[in-house]
Amino acid sequence: MAADSSTQLATAVEVASDRPQSELARGFALGTAATAAFAHVLLLWNTDGVLNAYRELTAELPVTTRITLSKAWMWGVPSACALAIGLLVTTRPRAGVAYIVVAVGFVAALLATWHFPFAPLQDLADNLRP
Repeated sequence: MAADSSTQLATAVEVASDRPQSELARGFALGTAATAAFAHVLLLWNTDGVLNAYRELTAELPVTTRITLSKAWMWGVPSACALAIGLLVTTRPRAGVAYIVVAVGFVAALLATWHFPFAPLQDLADNLRP
């Protein structure tokens, strides 16, 4: 009976030791997505000045700038991120691809929110330089 107990313990330890690396990677991906959503919300404070500057310009804004400055984008991205993280935490899919897709997708959305609203102003500044 003692041999069976030690065999079961050894199996339990082996199973438990297989999961920490994948759990760490999943946690890292979720943390990355959450940080991207938080940084996205912080970027919202910078867009007020940009919106006021664009109101004074009469030129047509690029589509990417209009999309990333829209209220749907500004508040939809962090909301979608929170929903995706909530779904991943509650359903806990075994495939790590879902976690990676969420992290990469929201980091890409953060980079778009950081770059596209300021791109026309940067282009204007580049044209003014001699």
